[in-house]
Amino acid sequence: MIGFGQTFAQSGANNKSSVYLEVGGAAGLWSLNYDRELWEMNENFRLHARGGLGMYSESNGAGFPDVIIPISNMVLLGEGTHRVEAGGGITYYNWTLRDALNPDGFSRRSDLLGHLILGYRFQKSEGGLMFRVAYTPIIINYSNKPFEHWAGGSIGYAFKTK
Repeated sequence: MIGFGQTFAQSGANNKSSVYLEVGGAAGLWSLNYDRELWEMNENFRLHARGGLGMYSESNGAGFPDVIIPISNMVLLGEGTHRVEAGGGITYYNWTLRDALNPDGFSRRSDLLGHLILGYRFQKSEGGLMFRVAYTPIIINYSNKPFEHWAGGSIGYAFKTK
C-alpha cells in the first residue's frame, strides 16, 4: 500500500511536498491540500497524490459545517517548471440538507463522488511558490446528470526534501 509519506522509487533531492489552497476544483468551493510526489520515473513523468479538506457553512442554523475531502492521484508530464497534470480521485462530501421530518429541520448526508483532473501546474524544482489551474469535472453516479463541469485554481508553496 502506498501512503502519502512513502516513496516507492526515490530519485534523490527532487522529491517534493506542497501545500496549497484550491478555489473551486474537486472540493467545490475551496480546500486546503497536501500534495506529495510519490514517484519520479524520469524528469518528464511523476506520480503525485493529494488529500485535502474543505468546510462550508450556510449559517442556516444546521450546526456543524459541511465537510469536503478530496483525495486524488495525478500524473505530472513535462519538464522544468511547467507541467501538465492529469488524474482523478474521489471526493467525500458530508453535508446538511433541509428535512421537514426531522425535529430540528435538518439532516446530514454523506456521498462519495468521483472527479477527474486535467490542468497546468507551475512548480519550480527547487521549491517555492507554486500554482495550478485545472478542469475538474465531478462524476455523480446516482444523478440524471452524472457529469458536472467544474474548474479550479490553486496557489501554495512547494517544499524540497532531501
